[in-house]
Amino acid sequence: MRNFGKILLAGASPVVLLVATQGALAQSTGTQEIETVTVTAQLDAGNGLMNAKPVAKQQSVVTSEFLETQAAGQTVFQSLNFMPGVNFTNNDPYGSSGGNIRMHGQDGNHISLTFDGMPLNDTGNYAIYTNQMPDAEIVDRISASQGSTDVDSPTAAATGGVIAIVSDKPHDTFGAESVISQGSFGEQRYFARIDSGEIGPWDTRVYGTLSYASNDKLKGFGYQRKIQGNFKAYQDMGSLGWFSLAGHWNSNRNYSLYAVDYVPNTNNFSGTLAQTADVIKNPNGSGYVPNPAFNNTTGSFSGVGLDRDFAPSCATNRTGSNNNAGAITDGPQAGRTDYTMTTCSFWYRPRINPSDTGNIRFQSLWHLTQ
Repeated sequence: MRNFGKILLAGASPVVLLVATQGALAQSTGTQEIETVTVTAQLDAGNGLMNAKPVAKQQSVVTSEFLETQAAGQTVFQSLNFMPGVNFTNNDPYGSSGGNIRMHGQDGNHISLTFDGMPLNDTGNYAIYTNQMPDAEIVDRISASQGSTDVDSPTAAATGGVIAIVSDKPHDTFGAESVISQGSFGEQRYFARIDSGEIGPWDTRVYGTLSYASNDKLKGFGYQRKIQGNFKAYQDMGSLGWFSLAGHWNSNRNYSLYAVDYVPNTNNFSGTLAQTADVIKNPNGSGYVPNPAFNNTTGSFSGVGLDRDFAPSCATNRTGSNNNAGAITDGPQAGRTDYTMTTCSFWYRPRINPSDTGNIRFQSLWHLTQ
């Protein structure tokens, strides 16, 4: 009687091991040695989409030492342009009208923004409003983590990374600071800060700030105005740790700034399209020309167009409708129905964009053991 062999399947892998043994008529099966083969494999999750890689994350930091060298009153996001992979564009020279942030191609809706650990993204669409940022004078540092976030960071929509703003601590000695600046477009800004130094039985430190900034729109009538206040109380607990309480308030009153749109359609402009297009095909030659907008009264292109920010008043129609010129007057008339003309949307006074935002932040660090 001969034993031709045994078959062993190792794990779930289709590996077949055939062990041939010598003739053993009287050999006990308990003394037979069977060779074992172990098959291992690595599972890559994600189906090729955003797989985790064991690499160090990229992080850049801008400190207050650099912010002090920049233009007073400018949004702190302007300084992020010095970071690799980060791009910010202002909507106006001073940042009061907001701007656009990009980090490695991701827009602001996919970048998490925190202020002393508090998320500042819009709760509806995760947008970032850069004109509501704290004054640069109270910022200790700004860090940008490109493409990753810390595990203990309370962030949302952080696909593109995290921008973290850390406020300055109150100074340990009494002092005051004031910054006054003026610039083009009627820009004026006033900033004041007072530090209490160490006061009270526990050497508590407190500071308070107040700032006012305003400037004319860089195009057309209207202005941008920003008022902001900040305070922070800091208590050092020695070897136990520390805790702080801070508050922030920001108020913006901005008249809308019309942007320029480039419409690629080069012929057969309808009256409706011509009213919405800022740039049209040159009717007397090649290329594009600014669209002066279609005038319902004259039936020609004359009016506002690229200069629609410059409408000095709102024309009203007393005899027709919103889209029918009729008798146009600049003021109300007794016994006449008021019809607001479509061109009134170009008038700067109805186009104000108010915002009032604020927050209260509490932070603490405790050393419970060595």
